[in-house]
Amino acid sequence: CRMAGGGTWRWESLVSGRPFADGGFIPQNGGMPLSFSPIITARRKVHSDGFSFFNLNERFFGGMIDPILNLDHFRMSERPFPPRPIAGFSAITAVLQSSRGGFLARDHLGLNAQVLPGGLYGLVSGSGMIAEEIPNAGEACEGIHVSVNLLGKDKKLPPRSFVVEPGQVREWKPNPQLRGRALIGRIAGAESPVSLPSPFSFFEFEMKPKMSVTPRVLSKSGGMVYL
Repeated sequence: CRMAGGGTWRWESLVSGRPFADGGFIPQNGGMPLSFSPIITARRKVHSDGFSFFNLNERFFGGMIDPILNLDHFRMSERPFPPRPIAGFSAITAVLQSSRGGFLARDHLGLNAQVLPGGLYGLVSGSGMIAEEIPNAGEACEGIHVSVNLLGKDKKLPPRSFVVEPGQVREWKPNPQLRGRALIGRIAGAESPVSLPSPFSFFEFEMKPKMSVTPRVLSKSGGMVYL
């Protein structure tokens, strides 16, 4: 969810409360105009010398990004938290392709896996689980963490977790000036191998100047673009 300035738009992600329909990026909202919030600047928070993040919370947007709860653009070189119990939401942690290192994802379900730059770790905490993330020793890890609310009927689902390797992330490259990665959801013919119970998409774009992407936005759905 970040886009740097300069000649090439290096990293942009769009997270949406509904999966984008197949076949392109033309808005699908019944002809109704899209509504946009004011531009919100992420707030930097420092947890320790080895863990800081820029945060965007749902309350900043007046309900326009439902079911997204939080977006954190983090940098960590030490374990941010001890193993912790969580329940009632889903989460995706994507490591930036430009990150120096990745992290170890562990949980009480038996997952014990490396999450590499360009890959992601996801969980559906459902009825409850215990999880932790530990950056690799001597390597700073940078990425995007998105928490997604679960529908009431899904909050008691059995918990599950998964890791997607960088090479498993499907890419959409309509021309040399534009590249999209489907971390969750579908971009045209590029579809993620994993999904969440709540309708949700998470895309990453890299584009050159004068290029654009127009995402599908379904009626009564929300989303966020983080630059």
